[in-house]
Amino acid sequence: MKNMFKDYLTPYKYGKPIMSPSGKEGEFDRYGVDNMRICRHNGKFYMFYIGFDGKGYRTAVAVSEDLLHWERKGVVLDAGSGRPWDTNGRAVSCLLCDIDLYGNRELIKKDGKYWMFYHAYPGEGYEVGAAANGIAWTTDENLLEWHCEPEPVFKKGQAGEWDSGGLYSVWIVPYEEK
Repeated sequence: MKNMFKDYLTPYKYGKPIMSPSGKEGEFDRYGVDNMRICRHNGKFYMFYIGFDGKGYRTAVAVSEDLLHWERKGVVLDAGSGRPWDTNGRAVSCLLCDIDLYGNRELIKKDGKYWMFYHAYPGEGYEVGAAANGIAWTTDENLLEWHCEPEPVFKKGQAGEWDSGGLYSVWIVPYEEK
């Protein structure tokens, strides 16, 4: 197994994080950034990532041409939906994109839209309560304006079920063009 990855290893490291928390009061990413999801779109790299402000998660996007230098574009999935299951924030889980080992991670359009799954917790703070999974979509080619469906796609199971404690991050796997 070890030899399988030898062609992909590199002795080079960039030497500094490509994304760090802002540390600034009132910012969505004051205390942390996490869960980077990188895809390609229109010849550029897009990084969707989570920021944590002490109250809940927000999903933001940054853009790069070289994977080393990133321009932050801002929050794309904010808190405050007014719905009990995702009002305290939304954290990117995955985007519908090419996931082939030798593929290019290009975003895939389905039904004329780009799709993103996210997870959300009902309580304020760090992962408070049983998480549920929602879905958001956009037709915006800049990937800045996302629309969240009102109901979760997956939510916690009934007492005693394997998922009664809630759910975390999901992953979309394209299957036979569906």
